[in-house]
Amino acid sequence: MARAGERNGIHGELPPTPEQVLHSWDVVIELLVVADCPNEGPALAVLRVAAALAGVDARPVTVRVIDSAEEARRRGFVGSPTFLIDGVDPFAVPAEPTGVTCRVYATARGLAGVPEVESLRDALLRV
Repeated sequence: MARAGERNGIHGELPPTPEQVLHSWDVVIELLVVADCPNEGPALAVLRVAAALAGVDARPVTVRVIDSAEEARRRGFVGSPTFLIDGVDPFAVPAEPTGVTCRVYATARGLAGVPEVESLRDALLRV
């Protein structure tokens, strides 16, 4: 049943907004890091803000520590922190080498240890 002032498409009422649809999506978000990564905390903070702006519930986020070159190769891990949205790295660069290393992101202010909020928000909206 529609709330006052709302309509659904079936009975001549308005369809849900994109924001309402996004809230119903189940998005699996993983943050891959190396042990003691100094950007883990900032990455989680950027993720929370980006998810809120995209209308996606980012709880719970699974944080996984990548601790070997073999695991990095198997997971396609190119550095810490790496965001995976439904198993996909939205910032992947073709042929980028894997490894247990730090990662940098291109931002408007230069290279940084985490992506800009807007870039991560856009990646979440593309899901």
